Amino acid sequence: MSHEVSQFSNEQNDIALNSRNIGRGNATETLYQPKLICHKNDHETSFAAAEKMIKSGALNKQEQEVLGAIDQFYYRRGFNFTAKGLSHWSGLDYHIIQRRLSGLCLKGKIDRIKIGVKPDGNPVYKKRDGCCVWRIVRSKS
Repeated sequence: MSHEVSQFSNEQNDIALNSRNIGRGNATETLYQPKLICHKNDHETSFAAAEKMIKSGALNKQEQEVLGAIDQFYYRRGFNFTAKGLSHWSGLDYHIIQRRLSGLCLKGKIDRIKIGVKPDGNPVYKKRDGCCVWRIVRSKS
């Protein structure tokens, strides 16, 4: 399957914002549509594969594995993390981790650390070893 979408169109962004509010309480809840986990110019086979992952539960399983690793290796210690670091410490495949981080972000579980704004208005995110640095979003309960 293709890499995660890094920029959403307006329609996709509206869906993502609605998904964020719905998914806060349950990390296993699938809020995706294939168009949210594929690039808009991907082949139809990518969209079919995405739909298959959603329907089979494979997407939820991967998210749970990644969220479990985040909890085990970072949440309890309060550290920020990268996909590369999480892969190193957990043994999970780097590419699976990288692909699931955007979804966990949409659900409000994690967030990229923003360090500024470019002149064109796009955000600048913190990087470590070439990877985006993520933080755990702690629940307010």
